[in-house]
Amino acid sequence: QHKQRKVMLMCGGFDREMNHLDSWHFCPLKGRFFPPASGLKHVPLPGAYHSLAYCDVTDHVYLFGGQCCVGGPYHYFDAVFEHDLMDPHWALLPRRGPTPEARAQHAAVISNRVMIIHGGTNGIRSFRDLWTLDLDADPPRWSEVKIEGPPLWVGVRPRARFWEVVPHRPFMAVSSCGGIMVAQRQKPEESQPGKLGLFALNLQKPRWRRVRSNLAPAWAGNFGAVLGGEGDHTLFVFGGSHCNKAGDLPPPSGAAQLHAGSMWKINISAQPCEVLLQTLLRVFRTRSGSFPEEVMQNIFTFAMGSLIDMVCRM
Repeated sequence: QHKQRKVMLMCGGFDREMNHLDSWHFCPLKGRFFPPASGLKHVPLPGAYHSLAYCDVTDHVYLFGGQCCVGGPYHYFDAVFEHDLMDPHWALLPRRGPTPEARAQHAAVISNRVMIIHGGTNGIRSFRDLWTLDLDADPPRWSEVKIEGPPLWVGVRPRARFWEVVPHRPFMAVSSCGGIMVAQRQKPEESQPGKLGLFALNLQKPRWRRVRSNLAPAWAGNFGAVLGGEGDHTLFVFGGSHCNKAGDLPPPSGAAQLHAGSMWKINISAQPCEVLLQTLLRVFRTRSGSFPEEVMQNIFTFAMGSLIDMVCRM
C-alpha cells in the first residue's frame, strides 16, 4: 500500500486459461481499480501466489517467489524483484549466500529494511521455515532463522497434482521491535479441517508460542486477512474456500465456494486480566520501589501493548 496515496498494488495471478502479467492499483476509498500512474504494466514473472511486501522507508515493493502453470505441472520461483512505485520497471535483486527454496503461498512482511518470509509450498513440501532478507546489505543477504523448540504444524504433505492448488498461505504481521504474529491453520481434529490459529515469535528469541483465543473461526483455504489502520490492533479475517481434513479443495464441480458473508475479527491488544489490574493498583497505592524498572516496563507492555509488541519482551 502506497503510504501517501493510500492505494494497493495488485499484479499477476492465473485462471483456468492463462498466467497473467498485468498490474493494477486499487483505491479502497473510491472502490475502483486503475492502471498504475508510474506506467508499470507487467510483472517480471508470470503466475500467482507470490508475495508483495511494501517498505515504507523507501516507498518500494518487493516481489518474492510464486508459481506458474507450464502445461500441467507448476513451476516455482525463488527470485526477488524490487519496484519503485514511481518507476515503471522491476529490478532483479542480486543474491548472496544461502537462499530459501523456491515456493509459493508464503507470507512476507518488511520491518526496518528487513524482509521476513514464512511458510509456503512447492507442491511437494509444506515449508515451516522462517527467513530474513537484509535489504540494506550490498548485495542483499538471506539468513535462515533457527527456530528454538518445536516448529509450527503446517499440514500434511501435499500431493502434487496438475491443475490443482492445495491452499497453504498464512497471514503474517510484524512490529518494529521484531515481534511476529502468524495466523494460519491449526492441527485438525477428527474430520474437520481445523481452526484458524494465532502464533507469535520474537526474532531475538525465535521460539513459536501459540496465542490462546476463544471462539476461533474454522480455517478456510486462501482466507484473506488485514490489520486495522495505524493504532488499531484489530485483525480482520474473511473469505476462503471450504476444505477437507487433508486441506484439499472440494472436487472440481465448479469454483470452491467462499464462506458467504463470513468476516471475523479479534483485538490483538494484550488485555490485562483482573489479577494483573489488582496487582498494578496495589503497586501504585503502596508506591513500592521493589520492582526493577525492566520488570515494570514488561508489566506495562503486557497491560497496554499490542500482541506483536509484547512478543518482543518474551
